[in-house]
Amino acid sequence: MIDIEHEKLITLDDAVKFAPGFNGKCASMAAIRSWATRGMRGVRLETIFAGGRRCTSPEAVQRFFEALTRARDGGHPHFTPSASHNQAMASLRAQGLVS
Repeated sequence: MIDIEHEKLITLDDAVKFAPGFNGKCASMAAIRSWATRGMRGVRLETIFAGGRRCTSPEAVQRFFEALTRARDGGHPHFTPSASHNQAMASLRAQGLVS
């Protein structure tokens, strides 16, 4: 899950800069949109709708690639909680907002 308090939002157009493609080029915009809507190997790129645009974060792109790697290597593709997610949950627990 994208944590807007700790992660910088970027548009999907900007996400191509973080996604390698073939021959040293960036991934295509079509690939980014496909990863966000259909996913790959059971993993979808996390997105959030903000400011009238579909956005993601560099951290979400990293989590996506990490999960793809696990899925490709025969592991479980589900995301592992990020450090920022764990910090956010600890803060919410300290405030008594979640158990």
